[in-house]
Amino acid sequence: MNSPRDIAVSEIIGAIMLVTIVVVIASVVGVMVLSQPAPQKIPSLSAVISNQSQMVYIKHDGGDPLVAGQYKILIDGTDVTSSVAKTGTPGSWVIGDVISYQKPGTNPPGSVQVVYTGYGSSAIVLASSIFGTGAGGIPTVSPTSNTTTTTTTVTGTTTQVPPSVVTAGFTGSPTSGGAPLIVSFTDASTGPVISWAWLFGDGGSSNLQNPSHQYNNTGSYTVSLMVSNGSGTSTLARTSYVTVTTAAPVVIAGFTGTPLTGTMPLTVQFTDASTGSPLSRTWNFGDTGTSTATSPSHQYISAGTYTVSLIVSNGTGTNTLTRTGYVVVKPPVPVADFTANPVYGAMPLTVQFADASSNVPSSWAWTFGDGGSSTLQNPSHAYASAGTYSVSLNATNAGGSNTVTKTGYILVTNPVSGGGTVYLNSNKAAYVEAGGALQFHVTDLYSIITVNGVDYPLNQGDTVNLVMGSNEYGSFYATSSKISTFTFSDVSLYQNGVFKNRGATSKMYVSGYDQMSSTMNLNVPVASAWTDFEVNGVPVFTVGPSSARIYLTGLYGTTNLNAQPNVVYYTGGASGYLVI
Repeated sequence: MNSPRDIAVSEIIGAIMLVTIVVVIASVVGVMVLSQPAPQKIPSLSAVISNQSQMVYIKHDGGDPLVAGQYKILIDGTDVTSSVAKTGTPGSWVIGDVISYQKPGTNPPGSVQVVYTGYGSSAIVLASSIFGTGAGGIPTVSPTSNTTTTTTTVTGTTTQVPPSVVTAGFTGSPTSGGAPLIVSFTDASTGPVISWAWLFGDGGSSNLQNPSHQYNNTGSYTVSLMVSNGSGTSTLARTSYVTVTTAAPVVIAGFTGTPLTGTMPLTVQFTDASTGSPLSRTWNFGDTGTSTATSPSHQYISAGTYTVSLIVSNGTGTNTLTRTGYVVVKPPVPVADFTANPVYGAMPLTVQFADASSNVPSSWAWTFGDGGSSTLQNPSHAYASAGTYSVSLNATNAGGSNTVTKTGYILVTNPVSGGGTVYLNSNKAAYVEAGGALQFHVTDLYSIITVNGVDYPLNQGDTVNLVMGSNEYGSFYATSSKISTFTFSDVSLYQNGVFKNRGATSKMYVSGYDQMSSTMNLNVPVASAWTDFEVNGVPVFTVGPSSARIYLTGLYGTTNLNAQPNVVYYTGGASGYLVI
């Protein structure tokens, strides 16, 4: 009596049953063109098919070998040829070789087909339905589990397959034009073509499927194409299919550009004006730039004079046009500017001027306001007479010129009078000049100054320096021993040589000081206004309209100053004064 294990093994072996299927033979009709080669035979095949669950096995059990690439394996109607595994002989499926395939999913395969595809045919050489009703009336046995194999046997017949038909056909474009004419040909043949033989009518030929050909001479040309698939051939000849007219005209280069002059960077648009239908162009812009466009634009980034050339060709000839010095690129127009030192002083006053123009001028023209002039870049000029002088500079380069004029720029005064006590009262405007400074030494306690909203105690022994940051309106009051007022909007505070702050001075009190020195200058511009101006008690101007300019230098000592946009009052010392 068999054991349970022996029974299980027997059931598995019994489940893998062999099915011998004799080939179902089909024929594919072929048409022979121009010749009648021998018809091709569809191979015969016997196979054993089995499955275990989703795995299918197909064993070549008899018949003809099948060459790889000439058959397909279909499972449930799906081509799985590229996914199968095969044992045995490489490149061919011969008797004894097994093909296997793992079907995706959970359902077992339902049908197997082997399709022969050689010589352009599509003939089913084997068909089997593993489960359910068999294809073509093949009986089947329904399985009791996924590991059951269905066994069937079918006998088929053999037929002949004529070779596939090929028919030559083609088109060309263009089929007419002037020499040289390049024509692109396109194969339009039908059937499984494997070779092409073109004759272009001018001695030229090609074996490409879709060639192009250049006709260099005038005339009408017959083009023919012969195609073949190894079993038959077909030829199509098109008489006078290509017509080549007179040769292409002589090509003559020509071009224009705009603009041809301007400041850098300059973009020039070039336009091709060549004749003779050029097929290619080569531009040289004279600054190492090139182009093959029909009508390019080019940017010149450096000043200079540039020669432009164009080379054109139409396949039968070449021509060059060169325009010497065609494009002129200029530097940007200068922006004139200058400085001078000094800008005021007593006569005779020698002033050194310095060019500060931008964009690289190449020439300069100065006028100094007193009849003097210069063409130097950085001239000096001596003013011999007192007065206020306007100075102009014209700066020029290849791009153009520009002029700047500084009105009333140089002030030349009479010689400075000696110092003394000055009294000035007028409704003229007045201001303390930028850069002027007041310095003193603190001798008593309890001194303070507020700059930019910050209080700074001034200690006994401190050296204080107050520097004007701009032309300032404001007030200054000091006795011989105390300073109670110093209100200006832009002052830099230095305490013992250390910078503290810059801004408006809203409060100042110095309980005692000595060693005062001053470079503060009071400038009272020209204006028609009443003025009372005295030096050491001697009137310089009496009360009444006066348009003179007053310039006091080095204010010091007991001082009462109120300098405003429309009024000035000053009593105090001055190291010198100028009156114009």
